[in-house]
This record gives sequence, structure tokens and C-alpha cells, in this order.
Amino acid sequence: MVRKGVLLTIALCVLIFAGPVSSQTVRTVGGGPGGDQVYSMTDAHVIGTFIQHTDLAYSNGGSTIGYRQNIMAVDGETRYTRDLSLDTSNATVASPNFEAQTALTYDAAGDGNPSGTMMYDEATAVSAYGESTTGSSLSCPFGPADATLPAYSAQVVAGTSMIGVSEVALDTQASATITAASPDVPVSLNYNVNAEGIPGVGNDTFAEGSATFYMTADVKGGAGSGTATGSEISYNDVTNVNGLFDVAKQMSYSSAA
Repeated sequence: MVRKGVLLTIALCVLIFAGPVSSQTVRTVGGGPGGDQVYSMTDAHVIGTFIQHTDLAYSNGGSTIGYRQNIMAVDGETRYTRDLSLDTSNATVASPNFEAQTALTYDAAGDGNPSGTMMYDEATAVSAYGESTTGSSLSCPFGPADATLPAYSAQVVAGTSMIGVSEVALDTQASATITAASPDVPVSLNYNVNAEGIPGVGNDTFAEGSATFYMTADVKGGAGSGTATGSEISYNDVTNVNGLFDVAKQMSYSSAA
């Protein structure tokens, strides 16, 4: 079966060659050599009612990673596996601060009674704020020592919401970074989702119910040391489906590196 996907990427890049910076984007915040770690693995197979609730928030300086996941399956058969990890030490491009991977199947008739239903809500968010600073250029290996890094702000959210689901095979991957030893590692958020039917069950290749897959971003970069806005991105992307559906979506945000 040919999969149809949507790739959404927001990337901002400013190179500093000489003189005061006219516009600059979001920067990671430095952390220590060590860091706190949170890890959770859940593997569940339930015939009947299944409820899962997760809230996570990590802040460093003016930046925050947020994550939530709420699932309620009433009757039916649910199979659920999730790995979640948070590491507050300095991230790399290959090892973000936060990662969550979820695999879920739900069949309303899996308990012999097709009256079951499921709701699902998941969102990953990054917010970053910083005041203008003057000093060595941090975003490129060249530039004057008195370069100005302007103020910045970013708010990015991506996620999935489902209600009235009678059948679905759902896979999601979420990751985010705000803490790094160098701005060469960007602030980032990645969210991928694939929702389809359960092979050999009900509608086979199609999930059934109502679902929304979305990303919003509001990113502002300052100009010089003042309060004027030098650059701005406002982005809103929403995919709504109702009935039988098969959807794949990839969404990401990355600041300048």
C-alpha cells in the first residue's frame, strides 16, 4: 500500500559575518555536564476499560518542553506500548532532551461487543524566550566579539486528538530539545504520526472515528538590542478527518544552528 505523508518543516538560519546582528532566531540554553533523567515504559493489553494519563514539563532558563497524553478506551480491546525519556543534560542533534514513542491499537469489538469507543489526546510543545545579549557570536564560528544577539521568542505545539474511535492502529514519535552546550544544537520539536486500520480487523486498512492532527508555531526574532521584531513566523496547520481514514503526517520545527 502506498503511504501518503505530509512533511512540514520550519527552519530559520542567520549567518553572522560582521557588525551588529540585524536579526537572530531562537537559541538553546546551556546546561551542566550532568542532568536529571526521567524514563517510563508502559506495555499494556486490556480487554475492557483502559485509561492512561501523562503530563510532563521541563524548564531551563526561559525555555520549556511540555508533553501530555490522555487516553480513555471504554470497552473493546486495547494494546498500548510507550517509551518516554527526558534527559536535562546537554543534548546533541542525535540525542534530544525529550523523546516519546507510542504504539496503540484499539478495536471496539475486541471484547465481543462492538459498542466500545476510544478518545486520544497527545501534544508536544516547546516555548523559548530570551533577552538580547552582547558578546561573542555564538551561532557561527566567525563574527566580531561585540556582536549583539537579539531577543527572541518561540511557541510551537504539535499533536493528535481523536474522539469516537472504533478502530485504529496508531504510531506516534515526539521529540524536543531546549538545552545544549552550544547553539550549534538548535531548539527543536519533531512530531510524526501514522493512523490507519488494524490489518485483518473491521475496516482493515482504514481507521474509523474523528481525528485532528495539527501544528502551530509563533516564532519571533529581534533586531539588534532593541525591542523591534526583526523576523516573524506564524504558522497553523490542521488536518481534520471524520469517518474512515488513513493518515500519515510529519511535522517539525528547528531554530538556526
